Amino acid sequence: MKKIIPIFFSVLFLVWNSNAYASILGAEELNIDFTSQADAKEKAEWLQNDKINITKEGLGWDGEESASYDFWIQTIPLAVGLSWRPAQSVNVSVELKPEVRPITLANGQEFSPYIGNMFVRYSPDGKHWSQWQGMEYPTPAVKVSSERKFTTFLNIPQREREVYISYMEKYRKLDVPWVSDEEALVKWILKQDPEFFSNSLPFIGYLQFLYETSLNGGRRITKLHAIASFGLSGLHQAPKDKSLYKERDNIPWRFQSE
Repeated sequence: MKKIIPIFFSVLFLVWNSNAYASILGAEELNIDFTSQADAKEKAEWLQNDKINITKEGLGWDGEESASYDFWIQTIPLAVGLSWRPAQSVNVSVELKPEVRPITLANGQEFSPYIGNMFVRYSPDGKHWSQWQGMEYPTPAVKVSSERKFTTFLNIPQREREVYISYMEKYRKLDVPWVSDEEALVKWILKQDPEFFSNSLPFIGYLQFLYETSLNGGRRITKLHAIASFGLSGLHQAPKDKSLYKERDNIPWRFQSE
């Protein structure tokens, strides 16, 4: 999986009695250029048939504008949070370019194609996933929109985290290099319970996006831009060896189940 570079990240640590307190704010983004065969194939997959292809104009097919195919695009996973602390909630925005333009039929009538539907799902380990969840449209459904921009807020219920937190409390009592390192915690949990993530999805380590639409002839998709913003609690116990901090804040969640 290709690592997505953070577009913004700031962390402030104040150390007192071996504990650190602060708010951690960050964001991760995914950009896909559908005018580039290499970039598009590296970061997404889509419905394959003998007409749909990628050209310098984007992803789509050549044909009558009044004709269309049911079509989908699915992105690679986007890692969020920190390598030592995953997210519990994320604000998500996804935009596709270009905007949808009206189509003029042979009889002179004009209509605006549907902008499509965007879905998102999350995973703690890149293997076990939530169900797909529909994202919100840029305007109320009663209005016609040409902008393919979708938003949502994902938040993990505390009840879903109860077993994970009980493991966390046990782990904090162990003699380990860094009790607040949740990557190490997850590895320890899976040694006790290899099927843990089959029964619980207690945090957001990765996001994945699915776009579905009716793709009209000659109407190609050029870009997809997704951004996931998150805030984390900075309350934690500092590691025994402070060098463990090194570069861990510049890496999003990276644990993946085999």
